Amino acid sequence: RTSFYIEKIFASRSQNRNGRESKLNSKSRLGIKNIHKAKKMKAYRFLFLLILFPFFTSCLTTGLEELPVYKDAEITNFKFEYRWSEKEGTSDLLKVKPLTVNLAINKEKQEIVCKITVPQADSQGFTEAVRDKVSLNNIVGFCTISTAATIAPIGTSPALGKPADFSQPNMSYEVIAADKTTKKTWKLIIESFSK
Repeated sequence: RTSFYIEKIFASRSQNRNGRESKLNSKSRLGIKNIHKAKKMKAYRFLFLLILFPFFTSCLTTGLEELPVYKDAEITNFKFEYRWSEKEGTSDLLKVKPLTVNLAINKEKQEIVCKITVPQADSQGFTEAVRDKVSLNNIVGFCTISTAATIAPIGTSPALGKPADFSQPNMSYEVIAADKTTKKTWKLIIESFSK
């Protein structure tokens, strides 16, 4: 009798194992089918994109209107600002204060004459202590030039767009027009700097 029960227990265990195994086999078969479906979908997407690719490219090389090449090499505006950093938590925060510029541009002489005034201290971080540090040798200059033109400092003239020394007596910049042939040399004169 005991052997009968033992045989029954082993038979039921093997059936459970076989049942589990068959479930696992059916699941793995489903997984393989899904992988094959995913691969087919990727292949279809790739073919779809390959078919659409020629529609998104242009082979038009003739019949286009000529765009104008700009020949202007002008400076139309010149501005200055003061930049400083303040500690905020563990990082430095860059602060910027635009300076007031009274500007006169003489196109015939190719001269820019600037009168710079440092604004009064305010409650936005431009304190009296920060204002006292502003000078001609640590301000940032930038300008507006003709469309598609380029500008570069000549000799020891200060670079634009970063803190530099604008206390130099002879500062000039070369503006090259978009046509790459028209060039003008502009002189920058700081007539006054007041706080």
